[in-house]
Amino acid sequence: LCKPCETAVKDNYALLGCHVDESQSARVNNKDGAPVGCNDEPRHQLDYKACQIQLFNAIFEGDLDTIDTLLGKVKESNGYLSHQILKDPNTGQTCLMKALLKITNKAEDAAQDCKTVEIVKKLISFSRKTGDLEAFINAAYTDKIYRGQTSLHIAVERRRCDLVKLLVRNGAAVDVMAKGSFFRNKKHKKCSFYFGGFPLSLAACTNQLDIVTFLIEHGADPRAQDRAGNTVLHALVTIAYDTVEARSFVTEMYDFILMRSTDISPSKNLEKITNLQGLTPLHLAAQTGKIGIFKHILGREIKQKKYKHLSRKFTEWEYGPVSCSLYDLSGVDTIEENSVLQTVVYSSRNR
Repeated sequence: LCKPCETAVKDNYALLGCHVDESQSARVNNKDGAPVGCNDEPRHQLDYKACQIQLFNAIFEGDLDTIDTLLGKVKESNGYLSHQILKDPNTGQTCLMKALLKITNKAEDAAQDCKTVEIVKKLISFSRKTGDLEAFINAAYTDKIYRGQTSLHIAVERRRCDLVKLLVRNGAAVDVMAKGSFFRNKKHKKCSFYFGGFPLSLAACTNQLDIVTFLIEHGADPRAQDRAGNTVLHALVTIAYDTVEARSFVTEMYDFILMRSTDISPSKNLEKITNLQGLTPLHLAAQTGKIGIFKHILGREIKQKKYKHLSRKFTEWEYGPVSCSLYDLSGVDTIEENSVLQTVVYSSRNR
């Protein structure tokens, strides 16, 4: 999800060009991200730009010794890893994001990934001790392409439930939305990936039930709506391509989240929420011609008493191979405004 790793630092780059300010100490203001004077004892004033480049490079190289040295210098200067000046100046990327993006989950990179996880824990521990953990862990990209993406989004994308848990338990916000152009529902899909913008919807759209479960248990709201007014159910409809594998995981994930949302808000039906175009997930499936998910929603029958009201199909009786069922046609019949049937007839992409 990110730009290529930064170019390695040249060999002749000094490890930390530092000098001692005898007149005043250098404490970094957490809002401005730059050293300002204070009345404490003199401290080392850090060349923050040099430190940022070298820290990012050390993370890329997996150089734990250099990382320890650099973090020690940041501590000596009363610095914080959330400082703007310690982020990538072009994207707002933090050293934590840099580390998470290095994880590949490939068998041949197992040792490297283990070291990277150690680096992630080291950075979080350091930030906790310096008192800026909330700002550091929730920092987001600021560039046009990836704006709003946080470390939690990256951990979800890397399919690392262990790191998702680590971040959330250390204060990562679970309902922050990625808004950059890469994450929007655009026509040029090769240059973007639409998933609704939230960590929960990203986990749902990439078939990570363990992360979906964890995020909901820790406050992620299935009813959260993105810039288009879409919920996680709308996002699932959007990525529901009609292959057997995709259809299977999407329908299972769709039903799971629908039922879990009822556990959170028993009186509210997540499936009834409309986006900014006035479309429910069923309407969206009809309009976009997603036949598999459309048929699933219309024919969904849940036997569990607790969730039976979420069914749209109700079996009245069965006798051998013969059965009689009733279907909930709310939102479907033409007697209703903006009906699904009208959508299918006049604007479906797959009539």
